[in-house]
Amino acid sequence: MKNPILISFLLLTAAVSGSTGAACAEESLSLLPEDFNGTWVLNPGQSEDLLVTLRELRGTSPGNRDGMRGETGGGRGRGRGMSGARGSGRGTGSGRGRSSAGKNGGEALQTQLQKRAQRLQAEYSRIEIFLEVPELNLTDGRDITQLFYTDGRKTNVWTERGELTASAELRDGTLQVRTRGGRMDSGRTRSFTLSQDARQLILTEERLLPGGKEPLRIRMVYDRAN
Repeated sequence: MKNPILISFLLLTAAVSGSTGAACAEESLSLLPEDFNGTWVLNPGQSEDLLVTLRELRGTSPGNRDGMRGETGGGRGRGRGMSGARGSGRGTGSGRGRSSAGKNGGEALQTQLQKRAQRLQAEYSRIEIFLEVPELNLTDGRDITQLFYTDGRKTNVWTERGELTASAELRDGTLQVRTRGGRMDSGRTRSFTLSQDARQLILTEERLLPGGKEPLRIRMVYDRAN
């Protein structure tokens, strides 16, 4: 004979468990759209140093001079000829010239990386998000706003690299935005997530910079400004 008290207890437990799970799921879903909205300011202490990241990507950290050191050589030609006479000619000194060219080339590359890092820092300094599903507006630190749709709809956005195809998706607490160019363009993928208290925004990104062969992978952390 089945115990009616045990059966009642099991049914009550299942009902409470189901309602709790539904409440948690509803709460999680209700947090996602509106909590992304607002102005987010970069937290440098918790974010990557873009200049260091660019140097590592190019293999040109200050301690790594490979590929930028010129050849040495030249100097005075004081050896003896085959007849035993002392040579009096001088070397061409071309090694010194190549060394100088290599040094100048390395300095030029460092200057280029610094300028690129400054442009990226301006871009990443701030993010403004307005999300009203399916419409998503993102504004970066240069006050450039782009429109996306989270329902899988593709749209065209203008960037410094020209016109790109873009799409967005909101799934499992992650807001993901993709932009793609031509066949040879690996594009850019940005994933936004929130901290548990919704006071910080975490951006992980993979993008291929102009002229680059390896993608730039970064992680930036933002604090809510409003």
